[in-house]
Amino acid sequence: MKVKNFIYLPFCLFIGTSVAGALPEIPEPFKYGVGGIENGKIYIGLGSLGNNWYMIDTNQSEKKWTKIAQWPTVPREQATATIIDGKIYVFGGIGKDKSGVITLQKDVYSYDIAGDATNLLI
Repeated sequence: MKVKNFIYLPFCLFIGTSVAGALPEIPEPFKYGVGGIENGKIYIGLGSLGNNWYMIDTNQSEKKWTKIAQWPTVPREQATATIIDGKIYVFGGIGKDKSGVITLQKDVYSYDIAGDATNLLI
């Protein structure tokens, strides 16, 4: 089992690197955000993008970044995200509240890829 895991990980990293090399530049500078891949579509958002989210379909011959639904609440950095069953789940992060105070966020949101909508879960 350990040999399979060792061989599989570099193979996955190689595939991700080869796809990324063929993509156009991101529309805005991007750091400390989150992202994920679902069915050949790459999603990125938050961090230095503020409330903005973008998607690129790597299956299309003309690859271009498309702006999708904006983040509905406090923009954040250093959140964690995962994709399960067509939804991007975003956990926590660090963001400024309405008064400008930096706080740790403890909420969980889901972004429905098919519906292009974000919902508060917790």
